[in-house]
Amino acid sequence: MKMKVILERGEQGGYVVKTLKREWIFSLSDNQAKKWFGLKRHIRRGKAFDVALSMACDMLSETPMEDDIIRVTVCDKCLTASCWQGSFMCDEAQNAGTVEKTVTELKKLKREHPSFWKLKV
Repeated sequence: MKMKVILERGEQGGYVVKTLKREWIFSLSDNQAKKWFGLKRHIRRGKAFDVALSMACDMLSETPMEDDIIRVTVCDKCLTASCWQGSFMCDEAQNAGTVEKTVTELKKLKREHPSFWKLKV
């Protein structure tokens, strides 16, 4: 099974892997981008790639994730991802919106298991 991703040059060097809707997934160093995407030279504009889901999972496992960078979409009433995902909905879920919180912020709240903050591929 494959998914399409866009590889773009990062603002501070390296590369950023995004979904087709331009949503950030994770960052890669120059060497990681060469390894995973077979780059011979730098990409200036976004370039689409078909990536096997197993390869995407391998990339994620090798990519350092910084808790203060990764943002998770959560319910704006109860501040849980499980509510926004529909797993365990709060009483105000019907009228709630969403906000983004960093993993660091969510860890401090201690409202749910971190497995709800993982990237769903």
